[in-house]
Amino acid sequence: MIRFKKAQSTMEASIAFVAGSMVMTAGVLIFAWGIAHIPIRQVTYEATRITAAQPSRSVDSSGAQPTQKAATFPTYVVAAAE
Repeated sequence: MIRFKKAQSTMEASIAFVAGSMVMTAGVLIFAWGIAHIPIRQVTYEATRITAAQPSRSVDSSGAQPTQKAATFPTYVVAAAE
């Protein structure tokens, strides 16, 4: 009887270890996926922010005049799945 209890506790510990390892691996993969997308998002963000930061009016000798610039918002490129 003691031998069966020992076998059951070993099996439960093994299953708990495998489940914990799977959760940890999933967490690392999700984190790595997010980190891999930062360079792509940053480049596209900075490229669109340069346009968005331009003034919406021009000032000359006759005063301030509105320009015909449309608002530009940051756009993101989705990386291809490997």
